[in-house]
Amino acid sequence: MDVHPIEKEIGIEAYSTQIPGIGGKLRTILEDFIVEEISSSGNVIECLTLNQSPPKHDLNLKNLPPACSNYNLILEKYNIETFIAIQQLASFLKIPYTNIGFAGLKDKRAITVQQISISGIRTAQFLPLQNEEMPLKGIYLNRIKPGKHLKLGNLTGNHFIIVTRKFNIPFDQVQQKIETIQQQILSSYVPNYYGPQRFGALRPISHRVGQALLYDDYEKALKIYLTTAFPQENGQIQELRTYLRESWPQADAIFPRAYFYENKIIQYLKQFENFKIIFNKTFPFRYELLFTHAYQSYLFNKLLSARIKAHLPMNQVIEGDYIALLDEQFLPTHAIYEVTPHNIKSLNNALQKGKAVVMAPLFGFDLNYSRHPLANEIEQILHNEELDLKQFKSSLNRKLQLKVNYRPITFKPKALNIKFFDSVDAPSNSMVHFNFSLNKGSYATLLLREFMKTNPINY
Repeated sequence: MDVHPIEKEIGIEAYSTQIPGIGGKLRTILEDFIVEEISSSGNVIECLTLNQSPPKHDLNLKNLPPACSNYNLILEKYNIETFIAIQQLASFLKIPYTNIGFAGLKDKRAITVQQISISGIRTAQFLPLQNEEMPLKGIYLNRIKPGKHLKLGNLTGNHFIIVTRKFNIPFDQVQQKIETIQQQILSSYVPNYYGPQRFGALRPISHRVGQALLYDDYEKALKIYLTTAFPQENGQIQELRTYLRESWPQADAIFPRAYFYENKIIQYLKQFENFKIIFNKTFPFRYELLFTHAYQSYLFNKLLSARIKAHLPMNQVIEGDYIALLDEQFLPTHAIYEVTPHNIKSLNNALQKGKAVVMAPLFGFDLNYSRHPLANEIEQILHNEELDLKQFKSSLNRKLQLKVNYRPITFKPKALNIKFFDSVDAPSNSMVHFNFSLNKGSYATLLLREFMKTNPINY
């Protein structure tokens, strides 16, 4: 079954189910996509502001010790990127951006709930947040308590409540197809691709920016970010990007206010000639990491697609594969083994008992793929990308020197519950509710993609 060209651009080239999809659209309204983080202890952090009109902060500062300087809070955000929300909050509290920690990135076009930590701050600095007219639109804080600094990865997973609407087929067929696809998924797997959000849902360019950064080509990175247009963008924005590409590096244009980084690049292009300076002034360092990791993610997607095309097994290992044992929360541990003739039987045994998962490498400078069952395919990917693995170690910044890492090649939803709401009098109002949880690192849109099989812009 063919995939959409946008998906091919980010390395997604296959489905796990071959039944035609229901079409439809996610995020018709913001409340159609809710993400609730699952803490490292396994507790779902429920959304509180949905039942408030209007939503508001609820910090209860009176119960806090006045001398505490490290706090854990819950951030509920509406239609705003995690990085942008953190930047705005840090600016409002007058603290460094790095003083705010978080466990995971969350969708922009959604209502999301997640843990954050704030350090180096006094209780009194939170007082302005109690002002109902504060300028932090779409950002709400509650459940504050003394705590420790959070790092990326300090979570178990995410719980999703997602509504699908606007189907391409009659609703009785929607229900029939969903039930059939659900059975196939629960008896098989979903490929654990990195989803479109990793690369930019409307404009998948993050991996190409990251590729340029591997070669310290800051001019190319900036030009890709500013001037690459996609047909799903607003027509006026496409024209602006085309004009700027043709006039590069001259930049006599202004984007709407929401295009913060585009306007920053244009501002600095007028002030500086050094592209590295422009890039570093425009983007926080976390973005540079995000871009280079996006390129790793793209290469992982290409490798996973190659495995599916080669008809290699997804739920058992062959010699040269990698496998990770699972912990008590069914997350991969750091105990990763290369499969050999001596351990293949016991490792496949662990897989069948649900105690292990097949892994694939995230490309890094120390990747040794000579014994991997997809060694030829890896060689072809490197050739097509004109990539030498040494480039992952070329940066002078050690934090940008990327070692090989590993990621599960499949996932299954936990506690998948699907409800159908057929509006006979107004078929356009019919909808399907999906309620499920995923381990950290897996994408809800990749599960919904198996049911919908439509243009990624609808995810």
